[in-house]
Amino acid sequence: ALAGSTITVTFNGRVFDLPLLATRFRLARQPMPSANSPHFDVLTVARRLWRRRLGSCTLIHLERKILGFHRTAEDIPSWLIPILYQQYLRNGLVEPMTRVFYHNREDVLSMVALTAMLYRACLAVEGIAALHPVDWVSLGRVLEAAGDWTHAEHAYRQALARSLPDEIRRIAFVRLGWLLKRQERHQEAAALWEEWITSMPDSDVTPLLELAKYHEWHTHDIKAALTWSRWARYLVERWPLGLARDRALSDLDRRITRLLRKRGKAS
Repeated sequence: ALAGSTITVTFNGRVFDLPLLATRFRLARQPMPSANSPHFDVLTVARRLWRRRLGSCTLIHLERKILGFHRTAEDIPSWLIPILYQQYLRNGLVEPMTRVFYHNREDVLSMVALTAMLYRACLAVEGIAALHPVDWVSLGRVLEAAGDWTHAEHAYRQALARSLPDEIRRIAFVRLGWLLKRQERHQEAAALWEEWITSMPDSDVTPLLELAKYHEWHTHDIKAALTWSRWARYLVERWPLGLARDRALSDLDRRITRLLRKRGKAS
C-alpha cells in the first residue's frame, strides 16, 4: 500500500506513526517505501495556525471547532484501542473492534478535511479564502518564518483591519513593525507605531521607544525623540514595582540624558 505513495500525511506522525512504522520495517528486514517521500504532519501546522485562537489542537477539538463535526457514541478513547485489540487476539471478540474501526476511520477522514482546510488557509493571502481575524496573525507568523515577507505583511494588515483582542492586536503591531524595519521601511514603520498608540490604550512602551529611535536616528528630530522618550518614562513610572520597571526606567534615563546632550550640542 505504501509502495506507490508520493507523500505521507499524518496527525502527530512525526513523533509517533512514522518512527513506529520505521521500527516495524526494520524488524521485518524491509526498506520503508515512504522513507524519503515528503511528510505533512497536520498537527504541527494546525498548532501554528489555530492554537493562538483555540488553545487545544487535539484532533477531537479541531473536529468540533474547525470542522463542526461531533463523533457519535460509537467512538472510543484512543487509549482503549490496544486493550480491545489484545482482547480480540486472545478471545476473538469481534464486536468491540467495530468501534475501533469507527475511531480510525474518523481519524483519517478528519485528517483529510483538516489538510484541505489548512491548504485553503494558506490561499487566503491570495484572496481565495476567508480567515478568522486571529488566524490572520498566526498565518503571518508562519509566512514570516518561511521568509515570505510580502504575504506575511498582507496577513498582518488583514488582521489589523479587523476586530481583535488587545493582546492579539499588540502581537500584530509588533510583528508588522519589525517586518517593516527589517526592510528599512522606517517611515511606514513609524506610521504603524503611531497607529498603535492612537488605536488602543496600552501600557506597552514599544511604539513610544520605536518612535524615539526613529526620530533620533532617521529624522534627526531630537525634540520629537525626547517627547516620545519622556512619554514612555511617564508610562513606565506607573508600572508595578519590580525589576522590569527598574530596568526600563534606567534605560530610559540613559536615553533621555543622551538626547539632552545631543540637543545641547545642536543648539
